[in-house]
Amino acid sequence: MGGTLPSRILVIDDDPFVRSVVQAALEGAGATLKICASGDEAITAVVAFRPSLVLLDFVMSGMDGRITWHALRARLNGASIALPAVIFLTAKRDMADEAAALGAIGVLAKPFNPATLVDELCRMLGNAPAGRTAPVNRLEGVSAEFQRSLPSTADAIESLWSDIRGRGWHHEAAEALRAKAHSLAGSAGLFGRHALGSVAEDAERLLLNALKLAHAPDGYELQKIGAVVAALITSCRQ
Repeated sequence: MGGTLPSRILVIDDDPFVRSVVQAALEGAGATLKICASGDEAITAVVAFRPSLVLLDFVMSGMDGRITWHALRARLNGASIALPAVIFLTAKRDMADEAAALGAIGVLAKPFNPATLVDELCRMLGNAPAGRTAPVNRLEGVSAEFQRSLPSTADAIESLWSDIRGRGWHHEAAEALRAKAHSLAGSAGLFGRHALGSVAEDAERLLLNALKLAHAPDGYELQKIGAVVAALITSCRQ
């Protein structure tokens, strides 16, 4: 590796395709990874793994990146283990100040370029670029798996929205729908599906705003959500 990347990297992201892309890129550069799908999983693993770098999704279901990072630091401090560097992965805009306040050395914006991920991380760490790209065959395999998943994802989104229209607005279906949109917003751009990612971002934003209301969305708000959900289903099936 030439010392360009830390040897032990903890990766925390709730999207399986983001995890697969990061794994393909970083293992190709020789790093040893611990891959976690949630903050809870990472907290359990961090002391034994002793990472020197944490790549942490900022917006996750359950424990978000902020809470997870505080919990990881507490676990490591309690075990008298040196704190690793942390880089946040996020599709949120203008997060640099918030990330810096949390002690992060940088923010990696989603969607990132899988082929240049290693060099981007090296630059954030102040190291010389590795000059390596992720193994093409592994990335192509992940991309193909993502494309194969889209019809069933569209079916699931359509079913959730039909449930809301049939039973009325309820938190469980709306949250499940938001989670589907969030996953697509974080991963679609990794595979060149930028239009899909953009529609998914719009759907997630509208659903998140509706879920924050103290009351069920009115007819106009539901119409707006329905339009963007329909566009999301169409984009998944294209």
